[in-house]
Amino acid sequence: MSSANLHSTQALQELKAALHQFSAETKASLDQVQAEMRRSEAWLADRLTNWQRECRQREDAVRQASTMLARCQASRDRDRPVDCSRYQDALRLTQAQLREATAELQNVQRWRSQVQQAAQQVELEMRRLIGLLEHDLPKGNALLEGMLGALAGYAAGSVAAPGLGASQAAPIPVSEVENIIPHSSGTPDLADLSFQDAHGHNLTMRIYPSSDQYYLRIFNRAIHSDLPESASTGDAGYANFHFERDSNRVRLQDILVPPSYRKSGIGNDLLEKVETISYQLGVLEIYGDAPDDEITRAWYARRGYNFRHDGRELYKTLHW
Repeated sequence: MSSANLHSTQALQELKAALHQFSAETKASLDQVQAEMRRSEAWLADRLTNWQRECRQREDAVRQASTMLARCQASRDRDRPVDCSRYQDALRLTQAQLREATAELQNVQRWRSQVQQAAQQVELEMRRLIGLLEHDLPKGNALLEGMLGALAGYAAGSVAAPGLGASQAAPIPVSEVENIIPHSSGTPDLADLSFQDAHGHNLTMRIYPSSDQYYLRIFNRAIHSDLPESASTGDAGYANFHFERDSNRVRLQDILVPPSYRKSGIGNDLLEKVETISYQLGVLEIYGDAPDDEITRAWYARRGYNFRHDGRELYKTLHW
C-alpha cells in the first residue's frame, strides 16, 4: 500500500492562516466599497434635491421677471414712452439661469441613473464573492481544521517511543489521508487564533466552551499579555452561541464589536468562526433574533443570512 510522507502540518497551517487573512481583508474591502457606494448615492441624491429646488426657484424668478416686463410694456402710451430694457435684461438673465439649473438637473439625473445601474452590477458581483467568503471558505476552513486535528492525532499515535530508534512519525497511508477529510468532524477546533485586524491590532481569539454553549472572545494582546482562563468580555469583541443537539441547529445569541474596533473585519472574523464551528459540528442551520437596525440587518444579509417570522428571526442554512 502506498504512503504519503506527511511529517509536518506547517503547509496546512500556513494555508489556513492565508485563507483567514484573505477572507478578513476581502470582507473589509467589500464593506469599504459598499460604504463608498452609499456615500456616492447619497451625494447624488442630495445634488438632485438641490437642483430640483433651484429649478423651482428660478422658474418663479422667470415668472416674476416676465410679469414685471409685461407691466412695464402695458404702461406705455403715445405721449409718454417707457424704457423697459432693464426688465427685458432681467427676464433674459433669469431665463439663462433657469436653463443652467435645468441642464444641471438633467446632468445629475443622468449620472444618478448610470451610477445606480453600475451599483446594481457591482452589488451582484459582490454577492457572489460574499457567497464564496461566507459559505465556501468557512466550509473549507472547517475541513482544514478537521484534517489538521486528524493529522496531529495520527502523528501523536504513530511516533515511536524514545529509545526505539525512530526519530519521526511513520508515513501516513494514502487511504488514511483520504479518510481524514470529513464533512464534519463532530469536534470543533477550539485552539486560540492569533491575527492582525485591518487597523493593525494584534489580536487573539479564544473560545470558551461550556457543554454545548460557546463563548468566543477576542483580546488585544497589547492589553492582555496573558489571556483569561475563564470567559470574560473580550475587549475587541465577542460572540455567544448555543449548539442545540435535538434540532441540530446553532442559535446565535449575540455578536458585539466595540466602536473603537469596528470597520476592521472583527465582526466578520467572529461570524466566520461561528460558522466554521457549526460546520465542524455538522449542524444544518444557524439562527437567532434579528437585529432591529437596518445597517446590521444589511450586514447579515450580505453574508448570506435571510429573515423569517415577519423579519424577527435571521437564519442561514448550511449546505453540505
